Amino acid sequence: MPEDNHEPPADTLRLVIRDEVTRLIHYHASSCRYTIDEHPKRLRQLEQRFSTLLGFMAGSGLLGGISGALISKLWQ
Repeated sequence: MPEDNHEPPADTLRLVIRDEVTRLIHYHASSCRYTIDEHPKRLRQLEQRFSTLLGFMAGSGLLGGISGALISKLWQ
């Protein structure tokens, strides 16, 4: 008895689903008000917080190195 298999191969189905999801994500990214209005503001806030943290880390390393060098020179 021959099989009546009308389903497309799994790879073809996976590619179709991937293309449709990609198209849907692009559509959503271009039309969603939150993505257009809020996303850049929040990203800017995250960038500012990250740069502040980097500044604190660099400053504490610099101050720690200078104070350690000063203390070691005073003990000699």
